[in-house]
Amino acid sequence: FVDDGTKIVQLLLEKPLDRERQSSFQLMLTATDGGSPPRSGSARILITVLDSNDNAPTFAREIYKVSLIENSPRGTLVVSVHATDLDEGSNAEVTYCFSNRVSQKMQELFSLDPRAGEIRVQGIIDYEGASSYSLDVQAVDNGSPAITGHSKVLIKVIDVNDNAPEIKVTIVSSMVPEDATPGTVTALVNVNDRDSGNNGKVHCEIHKNVPFKLQSSSKGHYKLITSDMLDRENNPLYNIAILARDSATPSLSTNKTILITVSDINDNAPRFIRPMDTVYVTENNVPGASIFAVTAFDPDQDQNSNVTYSFIDNLIQDLPLSNYLNLNSMNGTIYALRSFDYERVKNLQFQVQARDAGVPPLSSSATLNVIILDQNDNAPVIVSPSEQSGSAGVEVVPQSAGQGYLVTKIIATDADSGQNARLVYQVLKATDPSLFIVGLN
Repeated sequence: FVDDGTKIVQLLLEKPLDRERQSSFQLMLTATDGGSPPRSGSARILITVLDSNDNAPTFAREIYKVSLIENSPRGTLVVSVHATDLDEGSNAEVTYCFSNRVSQKMQELFSLDPRAGEIRVQGIIDYEGASSYSLDVQAVDNGSPAITGHSKVLIKVIDVNDNAPEIKVTIVSSMVPEDATPGTVTALVNVNDRDSGNNGKVHCEIHKNVPFKLQSSSKGHYKLITSDMLDRENNPLYNIAILARDSATPSLSTNKTILITVSDINDNAPRFIRPMDTVYVTENNVPGASIFAVTAFDPDQDQNSNVTYSFIDNLIQDLPLSNYLNLNSMNGTIYALRSFDYERVKNLQFQVQARDAGVPPLSSSATLNVIILDQNDNAPVIVSPSEQSGSAGVEVVPQSAGQGYLVTKIIATDADSGQNARLVYQVLKATDPSLFIVGLN
């Protein structure tokens, strides 16, 4: 009570208020006197609960899970996060940001709109660099002090086929001998594709028209081996194109070329251009003159193709061939060592050997027939009638011999041959030319 008899009533709060549950109260206060009958008066009390910043912003999801295609362009919307605050006024105004656990590198890849909560791409999204990202996002209200809510965004990057296969070659031997057996390893080939799934599944092959093949040793690892015998003389060099193609649609591929050189072995004997030949030499030739040259070719290489020539031992009229001919061992030129006499030697038949310098050496031979041509270097010799003691022959003719009577037959020979030995007879001198004639033959 106060001095004037007025009673003061105090309304006390019995337990804490929660504006977010009930923001206002309506009370009816009634005062009743002690008279009889009692009289009363009422007053209506309206209580409004004022907000305090006692609620943190709450995200719609604790964890946001989204997928994002790699290489998405700048500005692509990844996800929109949303948080609400049960408070009101400035206490309910929410601003979005990345937490300090999000690295600077991540913030270069993604941006977050502080008002709208939109996370967008602002860097290059590369599946091969990272296949997923985790972003800690927070919502901060505008209260004093401010209260923060948290959520996590998990981004799964979807791979696209943006990487061609990579081929790495380790040469075992760039020089392969032509006698290498099939299965000889010439190179190791490693194939890799940074993409995933079918985008990273790689098939490797080479062209079928070479005597090489790829042999798989493990996933992505191959051996380049010989598949057939090699022949340097037919193909001394191979440019082997390796093709690696992934299994995506459309696929990406990579080519790499390996250079393989076939080294020579001595597998070819020298071959004469003319394995049989005939040479014609006129007798009375100049000694030391060249009469012929043989030529042999060896398709091998370097010392395996160096050819030297020699005679195969042979006797000509019981004399060594070297008494008649000389052979230049380097170029195959044949020289006559003497002047041939057709009347003594009419032909020489012998063999020339060509031998290479390989180890072991290989050789072949050619047969050469040298025919001596006759010259008219022999005068006819009258053998009948013969001279007697240096005097002319005497023939007795009967006095009764008539015209056409055979007085004698003259026989002559010529050591030459052919036309050179064909004889014609004539009377050179007679005491009386009108008495006798001689037949031409």
